[in-house]
Amino acid sequence: MSLTARAAAVHPRIKGPIVPINLCFDGDGNLNHGAIADYVDFLCQGPAPILLLTAGSSEYASLSAEDIWEVTATVGKANDGHTLFITSTGFWKPAQTRDFLQHADAVGADAVKVQINTAFPMTIDLLGRYFDQIEDACDIPLLLWTLTTPRFPTEVAVELAQRIDHADELDARATSTVARRPAP
Repeated sequence: MSLTARAAAVHPRIKGPIVPINLCFDGDGNLNHGAIADYVDFLCQGPAPILLLTAGSSEYASLSAEDIWEVTATVGKANDGHTLFITSTGFWKPAQTRDFLQHADAVGADAVKVQINTAFPMTIDLLGRYFDQIEDACDIPLLLWTLTTPRFPTEVAVELAQRIDHADELDARATSTVARRPAP
């Protein structure tokens, strides 16, 4: 499925209550993956249309990269496609984000909220370059988000959306051109 087809399939499902996953820890302060899986299973039995792993809820922002990868796999496995599952990156460099996007896709996430480091200026140049470096890692839909005020600049979101629309138009033209070529 192409990126835009997959995004088009996810977009209408991003409606209704979003349940941020509260993380569970054991007595030693380590993630309790069994309890997290049980919690996700419980949520999936109810009307929760969207599960979200993200900074801003629970202790997600303080997790290590390894913990984020592991808890994403735990939630993906427990959810097993029952409901829309969005996971989130950490404040990572593009190469690590690319690797995580592939991981999230492989373990059952439906989309990834890409969190941009709050120390970065929210300019079209910086955010555009970051997006350009991660967008083709795999075909999982991306939600771009920042924690800064103002929030993700509207003009940047519009610019990135136009890039995607233009790329699809070019892909469609290339496919059409190839389809019309006579066989050698």
